[in-house]
Formats: sequence, C-alpha cells, structure tokens
Amino acid sequence: MLRLFVDALGLELGGYELGDLYAELSGDVEVLPSPEAIERAFAAIGASHRQTGNRARRRFSARIGEADLSCLLIGPETYRGRLIGNDHVTIEWRNNAPVEAVQWDGRSWPSFFDSARVFSASRRHLMLEGQIAPGTFASCVARYRALPFAVQLEEPDLVVLANATHVMKLQDRGEYPTLYIELK
Repeated sequence: MLRLFVDALGLELGGYELGDLYAELSGDVEVLPSPEAIERAFAAIGASHRQTGNRARRRFSARIGEADLSCLLIGPETYRGRLIGNDHVTIEWRNNAPVEAVQWDGRSWPSFFDSARVFSASRRHLMLEGQIAPGTFASCVARYRALPFAVQLEEPDLVVLANATHVMKLQDRGEYPTLYIELK
C-alpha cells in the first residue's frame, strides 16, 4: 500500500522498511506535491485523509485498518534570506497491530508489553511501544534482563542494558512503556 501511495505521487524516495510493520521513506524533491496530488494518492489506496499544519509544513494523514499513513511536506527553509533546506517529503507507514516479537538486525527482539507495536525503526534503531498494567514495569524489566545483556544503568523509570553490539533502553512511561534498541 505504501509503494502504491508513493507511486501515485510520482516520487522517488529512499528509506527504511521493516516488513509490513513500519516504513519511512523520505527525500528532497524539486517541487512539493500539490494538495490535489496528495488527495489523488490517498484515493488511489482507498483512504480519506485529514490535513494539519501550515503552508511551510503540512501533514496529511489517514488511518487504514490498523495502520497509520502520514505524508509530511516541508517547504524550503531559509535563514536570513539564504536557502538552507530544500523541499522535503517524508512518508511514514505504521502498522498498529500488536506484535510479540520483531525481526530486526538479524535477530528476533521480543516484546514483553501487551499490545506492543513498532513505533519507529531504521537501520540503526528499533523502538517498540506497548502497554503494561500499572506497577508491573519491574517484572517487565526482569524478563528483558534474562536476555544476554549487562545492566549499564538502573533507575526506577529507566533501565539501560547492553551487549557487544546493541544497547536496549527500557523506559517506564506509566501505562505505555517503550523499548528503544540501537546499534553500538
């Protein structure tokens, strides 16, 4: 669906895709797509959208089943009359379906959260977000500590674990904790 949307806009963008869970495509463009072109692209995938922002920075977004599709258009940036940034397009696809584990960087990363989803991903990081019952963050951390990682930092609402190749950060945000994994 993401490729169909991008093709409907006639753009060539680079980026990162994590199966059908998450994708972000972005790049500088000579001319930003018009609101009419965005409308046609959403129609091509059978979705209605909403628009937010202003003339310099506009976001078009839609909910398609359990997924979110977002298209951010950023106009040229200037500083004291000098052009410092070109027109830029970022398109993000996030599947909100719950996952138990995510294949990333050659291995499976378990999610010990309820209703976990991929919040963000790239070649350098993976971020999962989910839900836990209040007061159960410590038991969730204990499950991650059973993986082959050493504790680097342990505070009541933040735990950092690491091994030779990856760093995992678990952060308690009340009902919605996050797991951030990055390459060293």
